[in-house]
Amino acid sequence: HALAGAVDVLRAQCGALRATLAKTGYSPRDIAGASDLCWYGKSLNDADCHQVAGLIRSGALSHLETLRLSINQISDQGVQEIASALSSRQLPNLSRLWLSNNKIGDAGMASLSRACAALPRLRALYLHNNAVSAAGMRAFAAAVSGGGGGGLLVFSQLETLWLHTDQAKA
Repeated sequence: HALAGAVDVLRAQCGALRATLAKTGYSPRDIAGASDLCWYGKSLNDADCHQVAGLIRSGALSHLETLRLSINQISDQGVQEIASALSSRQLPNLSRLWLSNNKIGDAGMASLSRACAALPRLRALYLHNNAVSAAGMRAFAAAVSGGGGGGLLVFSQLETLWLHTDQAKA
């Protein structure tokens, strides 16, 4: 019975991954060895982020230089999944990360600020137009500027950082 249960779990996981890839318009062949995944406006949600995180952790995206996840339905839960996967150091070449125009709040921003330490080649980070409060922005700034313990080294290669949001007033 345990083997049958394991097979059912694997089928469900494969089905969920296929559903996520169908939303993006990409096939497994398209992502193998890809350097740029442009998944703007694909209606990706937190469950899809779980699948993307699994791909990152597996090493299947190790050649990735640019990951574009802007204009989706990603909230704190989804970006926390992505941040956890980024911390696995399976994206050694990632230089551009787009997460703008989603639903990311303070908790997601905190997770992402910690995960950036695992991205030594990060040159551009786009986080604008999310649901981050002014306090969340200040916490992010503190974390990456040394207030979180050597944050300046985290972004030693960073050239572009977009953080503005209508939510972050005061």
